[in-house]
Amino acid sequence: MYLASALISPGGYTHDAELLAAIAQRHQLPVLLTNHVSTTGGWQTCGNSGGWNAAGELSIKSNVTQPSLVLCQINHGAISGSVEVMTHTHYKESVID
Repeated sequence: MYLASALISPGGYTHDAELLAAIAQRHQLPVLLTNHVSTTGGWQTCGNSGGWNAAGELSIKSNVTQPSLVLCQINHGAISGSVEVMTHTHYKESVID
């Protein structure tokens, strides 16, 4: 499994998702992405945390606007799971001084 933690912007998501799918397919292993959702340090991110199976197919993905937990199960390169929206969180925009 390859795990990437990122700060991907809305404009960069498609390109980065294609890179992660290619890594999964090339190496025949699941790839998981955790991507921040909201603004941090003046940088707008886009969420969309999720996972690609060993064939490079997107198997699970969170949404772009709400903090979520992406719960995954990996079995022989396949990914299944669910997305749980965090409705009771108290997060605020991060600011770097």
